[in-house]
Amino acid sequence: PRRHPRRAQYLRPDARDAPRRLSEEDAFTKPFLIDAGEPALGLCHAIPTSPGFGVSNIVKLVGSRKRVEVIDVGTQQLYDGFTLKEWGEYFERASERDRTLNVISLEVTNTPLAKLVASPRIVRSIDWIDRVWPEAYRKRKSPAFPKVQLYCLMSVRNSYTDWHIDFGGSSVWYHVKRGKKLFWIAPPTDQNLSVYRAWLTSPVSTQGNTQFLGDSLAGVFRAEIIVGQTLFIPSGWLHAVFTPVDSIVFGGNFLHGHAIRMQLRVNVI
Repeated sequence: PRRHPRRAQYLRPDARDAPRRLSEEDAFTKPFLIDAGEPALGLCHAIPTSPGFGVSNIVKLVGSRKRVEVIDVGTQQLYDGFTLKEWGEYFERASERDRTLNVISLEVTNTPLAKLVASPRIVRSIDWIDRVWPEAYRKRKSPAFPKVQLYCLMSVRNSYTDWHIDFGGSSVWYHVKRGKKLFWIAPPTDQNLSVYRAWLTSPVSTQGNTQFLGDSLAGVFRAEIIVGQTLFIPSGWLHAVFTPVDSIVFGGNFLHGHAIRMQLRVNVI
């Protein structure tokens, strides 16, 4: 993005009481960031461990003919004309890219890649999909089974995702496998949600060209996520994301019983 809110503070890694933050009511009220390898965190998530794991591996595991939604960063418009093979070829041709494209919505449940990825254990302990949906739906690949738990995000250098709240008021975990991400994050106060609603319904030209929403939000801070770190964002928190280098991220969305009020509120914005 062109600029960032003045005086925004950085979110620092903090491993204290990580399992409690997601397991106790009213505990998961602020984003938190943890490093890889911290003991007793209850993370226990599965991420491909090979140092050379890259986009070519993702293409093979998910399927080269799989169609993917691609965002043109310059216009923030969505296109679905790419196969995963075509996307992989674009991603690997760093010196030949004529525009900046971003993939942030490739969900890999029920693909071979899903066997290498799992959400953190502390997420699975409260995620309604893991706790409520019948496992038979997952095994039968039923359309009634929500596919939002395992996303693979592939972003090239200078990708930017504008301010948003995750769909349905869902919370999110976000693990960097390769590269780096820079987040701007703001709390879901009454004032911020009102400003966001007005911005969201304003002309696209206002969103994309003349107004950086972060300048109008209160309590904005930044979080730099590097390889091996995992970020957790609670329901309703506003955020924008910048990618300074080519990056691969695994993450997932989840609804849970500790954020029902905010989840319902987001759905009426």
